[in-house]
Amino acid sequence: IRVEGHTDTFGDAADNIRLSMHRAMAVRAWLVACSVNINIIEVIGLGSSMLRAQTGPQVSHTDNRRAEVFLVP
Repeated sequence: IRVEGHTDTFGDAADNIRLSMHRAMAVRAWLVACSVNINIIEVIGLGSSMLRAQTGPQVSHTDNRRAEVFLVP
């Protein structure tokens, strides 16, 4: 299982990497609480490098503030 954390473009890039990592780690903690083996979970913080929606004054930033879970072979 790969958990990727993401942020929007607000703030410092290094802070966004840390925030996205914390976001992914929170999902990992939830998965572990649901009895998923922690040893099969990879956690990645990607910051704002993979935006889902372009940011701007008329755009909601909540689409970019997310964690995604992938099942990998």
